[in-house]
This record gives sequence, structure tokens and C-alpha cells, in this order.
Amino acid sequence: MTTSLEESKKMTLVRDQNKSFYTNRSKLWLIFIIALLILVIRVSPNTILWQNLQSMLAPQKVNITVVFEESDQYLPNPFMGPVAFARKQERLFEGTIVAATYTWADIEKTKGMYDFVKAEENSNYNYWINEQDNQYMLLFVMDQPVVAEEIDYSHFSIPMWLYQELKQQAELDYTEKLDTAIEKNDEEAIIKNQDALYKISNDEEVISNFNLSMASTADIPGVGTLYRWSMQAPGGEEKYQVGFSPNYASPLLIDYHDKAIQAIANRYDHEKTYAIIMGSLGHWGEMHTTYIRGEEFTGRYPVVAISSQYEQAYAKYFKNTIVSSRAPREIARDNNFGLHNHSFGDPRHTYDWFKDWYTEGYQDHFTKDHHPAMPDFWENAPSGAEVAYTDNFRYLTDDYIEGTLGQARDTHLTWVLEHWYTSSPEINKNMEKLISIIGYRFVITEANFNNKLFAGDSLNLTSTWINNGTAPFYYDWPIVAQLHNSEGTVVAEAVVSSSVRKLFLGFSETYHTELELPVTLSTGQYQLWVGIFDPGAWQPAVQLAVKNRPQKDHMTFVGDVEITSRPFFR
Repeated sequence: MTTSLEESKKMTLVRDQNKSFYTNRSKLWLIFIIALLILVIRVSPNTILWQNLQSMLAPQKVNITVVFEESDQYLPNPFMGPVAFARKQERLFEGTIVAATYTWADIEKTKGMYDFVKAEENSNYNYWINEQDNQYMLLFVMDQPVVAEEIDYSHFSIPMWLYQELKQQAELDYTEKLDTAIEKNDEEAIIKNQDALYKISNDEEVISNFNLSMASTADIPGVGTLYRWSMQAPGGEEKYQVGFSPNYASPLLIDYHDKAIQAIANRYDHEKTYAIIMGSLGHWGEMHTTYIRGEEFTGRYPVVAISSQYEQAYAKYFKNTIVSSRAPREIARDNNFGLHNHSFGDPRHTYDWFKDWYTEGYQDHFTKDHHPAMPDFWENAPSGAEVAYTDNFRYLTDDYIEGTLGQARDTHLTWVLEHWYTSSPEINKNMEKLISIIGYRFVITEANFNNKLFAGDSLNLTSTWINNGTAPFYYDWPIVAQLHNSEGTVVAEAVVSSSVRKLFLGFSETYHTELELPVTLSTGQYQLWVGIFDPGAWQPAVQLAVKNRPQKDHMTFVGDVEITSRPFFR
């Protein structure tokens, strides 16, 4: 009886062991089959089964759309806006460009020795360029009028060694003319050349008589012309300005000028210089000698056969920076120079002269030379301006500001000199209106992207951009998208567009961009940002005209992105 019970227990134990064995073996086979199946479909990822599995286990993909609101605030961006005067360490508005004027006497006091140290000290070059990271705009002049009733050598804009050489050459030229007149027994020519030689040799007497008589002009034949005129200063007071205009037709002057422009280019033809104003000729380098009337005067503005030789020096030596001309010229057209309007705000000057000149071409009133049109100059180089001189800056007052804003749009303005001799809340307010519309104004209007992803996936961004300013951007700077982690570190980056220059006025562009996410990316929340990059420093450098999204360090926030864990078998 006992034996039978024990045998029964043994048989039950054997059955249980066999059952467990077969159960465990079945489980192993099931695991093996599932693993094999996963391996097969993983190796063949295009199978319907694998795609369905992916779809079930992937994070729920959600494409969100962000609509951006445009800002009308002033943006102190590079290569545009208000241009401050470098001689003061202050500016009326935050900006990126300062302007300086050098006379020839400032930089070459000794023949052949170019020294920019003093000129740069007077223009606070180190402060503006190295400390404030502004760019330089430089005007070189040979005739800078001064506020005074009388003139002396210290007021001359050319160096004294050059003035003396012009005198020596003039004496040689008129001596030769006198000899020819004597040979021909030409009494009138003899008297004329003798008088010229007397004035050249006694130039101090000519200057003294000019000052005593308060004459409007006095000529030193072959050397240059003294001039004087009265003007209404701010506040209504009448003041005199005087100056000396050299003999632009002198081959000596042309040759030395070429060397001077080469020296200036050697010093300033680089990325810290925004523009070189093609000055040189005329009062203030403005390409006119309005205060010298009559063909008999030595210092009058030269005909194009001569003036073009001065202009050519700028085209020859400046290869890395913008050159801007006050008026259309053949050399300016052929070398893609910019243009600038010295009487901006005055509708007659802006439309009947400046815009008509560059649209249609024109004939110079004084020299009678014809100059070509440059209708599309602003597509390749900036349009600039100085607000027309009036006793109260009337074109920045409430009565005129709408017309002034219209001129900015119609002439595709990029930069404007700050108002410099008077200020008021009204003028400051309207100047800010002006600088808030000029130049480029880039807006991202809409963005669509998938904001729930695995590490290793692609973030697909579709974004639409527009330039709502008055002018293009003249450099090939890229638009870049970045994904930042919670600490602000860049974890993924892609170029949206290789050049923002493609964003032309009023035309929107839509770009499709993929950001490849690293497979090692941790789970969590990330932020998508976009910006326009300086390709040299590879840093964002342009503020977008957007007001409803955060901006930081010239980057604009687009939206949040969530990264989730990837299944182990994927």
C-alpha cells in the first residue's frame, strides 16, 4: 500500500517535470521566433509590417504652424541706418556706421609720407571701430570750406608742399606762355601772362587783397581760386565761409592724387570700412564748385576728361569696400558704385535732380558734359543721403516728414547722416521714423515644423521670409536654423538659405530645411531658433523685424521641440 502511494507520487512528479520542460521549451521557441521576425523586418525596413510597427511605436508627429507679427520699431542692424559723425564720441541713435572727413593736408603734411594717426585721433577711430565695433565711412577732400571771413594758408585743404609745387609749375607754364606771346608780339597775351606771373609770385598779396575787399573770388592763375560766400547759420545769423579750390586740371595734382588714393586704400580697403565716399573734387568733395562762377577761374570744376581721372583712382584701388558717388558717372556705373543724395528731403532736389539724374542721365550745368543713367544702381550698392541743409532741418518736421519718408522709399535709401546742427523732440521723433523704414527689414512671416521627434530623426522646417525695407542686403549672409537644449547649447544646425541677398524687396521666399538630429540626443524639451549669420564669424548678426516671438543674441525663437526615447529594437 505504501509502495503504491510512493510510486504514484513519483509518476506525478515526472509528469510535472515533463510539462514544465515542454512549457519552457515552447517559451524559448516563441522568443526565438519573435526575435527572428524582428530581425527579418528590421533588415527589410520597407515591409508593411515594419512600417506599421514604426507607426505604432513612434511619437505622435505633430506639425505646428507659427505666424509671426512684423515690428515697425527701429532696428540697429549692420550696413544700414543712421550714420553718426566720428569726430564726437556720441551718437543720437544706436547704429553701426560712423563718418569721417580727411583733408589732404591731414594725411600728407610731408611729401610722400602718409600719416593717418592724427586724422584717426581726431575721428576717434579706435573708439568707434575697435571698441564700439562700428564701421567707417570716409570722405577725402581737397577743398573743405571753413567758417571765417578771411582766409590764410592754414585754411587750405591741400598740403603746403603741394601748393608750392603747383605754384612752381604754374610759374613755368606762364613763363613759357609769355615767351610765346613775346615771339608773336601779341601785346594782349603779353599783358595777360605778365599779370598771371605777378599773381603767382605775389600770392600773399592776392590773399590779402581778397580778405580786405571781401570779394567773392580771387584767382591765382594755374594754382587755384579763393572763394567766399555768406550763409544763414542755425538761428538765423549770417556767416561767411571761405575756401581754396586747387587747379584740378594740373597733371601734377592728378598724379599726386592717384598716389594719395592708393595710400588711403592701403589703409582702409578692408572689412572695417563700410564705404568710401568718392569726394576729392569740389567744395566739401561734393563734385561741384558752386561758389566759383566763370570759366576764367583756375579752381572751377573740371570737364569729364579730367574729372574721370580722379574718379578712376577710386575704381582702381578700392576692391573690398563700397564706393559711393554723389552723382552718376560712367566710372560709377561700370564699377557698381553706390550713389548718395546731399539734399535729401527737398523734393525738387531729390526728384528733379538726384532721381531724375540716375534714372535718365543728365547734362552737367557747368561743364556741359553728359553723364549716363544708373537706374538700377541700388540693386548692387547702397543709396545714401544727407538731409538738406535748412536753418531748422525742416524736412524732419511734422509738416514735411511724410514726404521725406516717401523719398526714402522712392530712392531705396539704406543710410542717412544723423542731423548734426540742431535737435528737438519733434526732429528726433521723425528721424527715428525715417531710420525705422530704411535699408533692409527682414521678417520671417510663417514657420511650420514637426515638434515631436526621436533622436536621430529629421526636423523638417518650412519657413517663409520677406524683406519689407527700402533696399536689399548687399552681402551673401546665410539664414540658419538651430536647435538649442535647455542650456542654450546648439545641438543641431542647418542652413535655411545660402544668401539672404536673394530676399529682394517685397517678394517672399519659402524655404524647406531639414535639421538632422544626433542619435545620441537626450530626451527632453528643446527650442528651435532662426537667424541671419555673419559668415566670417559664423555668428547671428541681424535683428529680424518680429515682435511676437522672443529674440536673443540676434536669434529669433520659432517654437519648442520634444525629443522622446526610441524603442530598443528600432
